[in-house]
Amino acid sequence: MKTVNKKTVTIDLRQSTVIPLPQFIQNDTNILEFIVKDNRIDADLSNIGRIVVNYKRPDNHIVSRLLTPVNNTVSYEIGNEEMEVAGRGKLEIQFFSLDNLERISTKKLEVRIHENIGSSAIQEDDEDLTILQELFIEVGSVSDYAQEQGDYAKLQGNYAKTQGDYAKTEAQNVSSVATDVSDAEELRVTAENERVTSENTRGINESTRIDNENVRQSNETDRKNAESTRETNEQIRQTQEQQRQTNTAQAISDVETATANANEAANESQTLVDTYIHLGDYSSTTTYVVNNEVRYNGSTWRCIQDCTGVTPVEGVNWTLVAKRGMDGTGSVSSVNGSSPDQTGNVTIETFSGDYNDLINKPNIPTSPDDIGAATTQSVTDVDNKIGLLSDDVGAVDQRVTDHLNEYMPHDDELNEYASDQDEKGVYRVVDFKRPDGTLHLKSTLSNPDAQGKYQTCTLQFYEADGVTVALTKTWTFTLGTDGSFSAKEVA
Repeated sequence: MKTVNKKTVTIDLRQSTVIPLPQFIQNDTNILEFIVKDNRIDADLSNIGRIVVNYKRPDNHIVSRLLTPVNNTVSYEIGNEEMEVAGRGKLEIQFFSLDNLERISTKKLEVRIHENIGSSAIQEDDEDLTILQELFIEVGSVSDYAQEQGDYAKLQGNYAKTQGDYAKTEAQNVSSVATDVSDAEELRVTAENERVTSENTRGINESTRIDNENVRQSNETDRKNAESTRETNEQIRQTQEQQRQTNTAQAISDVETATANANEAANESQTLVDTYIHLGDYSSTTTYVVNNEVRYNGSTWRCIQDCTGVTPVEGVNWTLVAKRGMDGTGSVSSVNGSSPDQTGNVTIETFSGDYNDLINKPNIPTSPDDIGAATTQSVTDVDNKIGLLSDDVGAVDQRVTDHLNEYMPHDDELNEYASDQDEKGVYRVVDFKRPDGTLHLKSTLSNPDAQGKYQTCTLQFYEADGVTVALTKTWTFTLGTDGSFSAKEVA
């Protein structure tokens, strides 16, 4: 036969209850049944959420389980883990609200687990178990139960005596109730006065607290404003530093631009000298360039746009310089008193005398020394200068091409991030990032001189992934005695 130990105890959610000591034997089927009351009537456990039982073994190991109610009864089958250690343990059953957020009631009691004595090879329902042994087991169980019931009856008796003494005391107190009413009223009035005083004090303290809180909030506002001002000033400082770096770079660029402009102006001047010549009568087969002059129908015309086979008329290719004097409205109406004929030409008598006899004759140079700047060496020097100038212009054009091809950040959508600030407030590293956050260009200043002015700027350009370096350029600056940039080398 199978041994089943079932103990039943009654607990009240709202009142104290005398609970006997439940006793069990290891490895039996042990069930502890709780009959739940609510102020001495059967409890409605449908309004209860979780029911948790926690058992603390004698070795302080705690086992927790969830229980399921049936009407107003909850059964707890003690598991092998609880019975693993024999002795007196502590049990706690907890009742929670429907939302399981609030614990409504907790009841505590002790449970004794007796050690299982003997071999586990022979069980109560074993065929080898004698009738006498079975009888001893049954008698032992009945004896334990009787002992438990006796202890329970004793506890109930003590509880009844306590309740009787309480009733007796209550009866004795009834006679003094009337007398106590007046005293109680006086105490109530006194207590009410004290309450009012306390409330007034509380109001004063609350007002002080509110004032202190207002002061705290005001101080916090001042702190936030000061922090905001600091952040604004820092942003202004960073902006100024970036502007300073931009201005420095712009100054370098301006120097290069000025050099390029000067070379270009010199080239244009030389081109003007080379092209500003009179080529005689207009020919439809000749290619004319800007500033070439020709004679056409007695008038002088200047080319203002390179052309071939375009008859001189006022427009996009030619402009009138001197109009023929046929009708007296042109450049001249007579030459030495002679008027032009019907074709606009003036007949001039050829001078047949000695040129040296002329009074206001111009001084015509007769040797290279008279010509001065037009000596052979001067012409050679001019040719050399023109060649050097052409080389400079070509170099400038190449630098512009390199500048455009070397990923310089012309994109207005690039964002700048300055970092690595030195003790003078100069940011040594500036990152230029694309709108998608990838790195486009990293500019790094290095190699400061004795005054802390940086002499090297390294530019690293990155591919679209923002990681792979596509090109690296190094600028080496030469500073003048006044601290300004006097030269720059690009490698």
